[in-house]
Amino acid sequence: MAASEVAAITGLSEEASQSLLDAAGGNLEVAVQLHFDQEDSAAGSSLPGFSHLRLLFVGLGRLLQRTGLLSLELHGETHPRFFRGSCSEALSRARREAKFCLVYLHSAAHPAAASTCDELIANALFAAFVDENFVFWVADDATADGRAVRQALRPRELPTLVVLAQAEGAGRGRGAQALAQVAGVRLRDVDGTVAALSETLQTWAPLLEEAREELTARADQAREEAEAPLQAVVDWVEASDPDGEEFGLASSYPRKEFGRELRGSSLSELGLHPSSTLFTRELSDSD
Repeated sequence: MAASEVAAITGLSEEASQSLLDAAGGNLEVAVQLHFDQEDSAAGSSLPGFSHLRLLFVGLGRLLQRTGLLSLELHGETHPRFFRGSCSEALSRARREAKFCLVYLHSAAHPAAASTCDELIANALFAAFVDENFVFWVADDATADGRAVRQALRPRELPTLVVLAQAEGAGRGRGAQALAQVAGVRLRDVDGTVAALSETLQTWAPLLEEAREELTARADQAREEAEAPLQAVVDWVEASDPDGEEFGLASSYPRKEFGRELRGSSLSELGLHPSSTLFTRELSDSD
């Protein structure tokens, strides 16, 4: 598998990639660096900006390897949409979309890794089902992210799929509740895996419905705030200081005065929504 990863990054044959790996002591990053160093030496000099492009390319390979995506993407273009970020970020995205997070934790060195990728992850039915119902996050347990998640979830075996929901009362992206797990040889039964995940969705449907209701309530609140007139802000300030002098509202950057004639306009129309900073100023006789 490592030789395939080197070949995918460098464009070399499998045999040449394996030779590089042997020379690099099995280290993928060192093998890729050796390849590009050899190319530089053969060329005699580097083209302007080439070394920067090379480092960017190698860096991309490291990023994909770190999350375990590279080994999966080598199995073809058919697969669920991979969330590129941390597990906590995937949980936050899932919450914003009123979905669960589906974690695929595997080991590229595991004997069943390649067959599971070919039979499950690269299956069109599975990919479509996951894209519709989950935010899909992947990690290899050889990476720091993968080891941390494996320690937290303690799956029975690898590879494994775990359905996660953000724990009630947890902060943004913090804390997760494992709702279900499908692991080992069971994953090679695509229909059975989809059926198990569907059952989990049905079992925890009230939790998803609650999340959707919360999203709807937030959207309604945001719309009401956007449609509120500037007069509502004036009323709030006056209620906070009933004995205060008559005042006007202004913004500091860009500098703009909001006179009485604008108090009937909505916050959205005035460019004050979703957020803005206003200050009060005493009105003079000329105002």
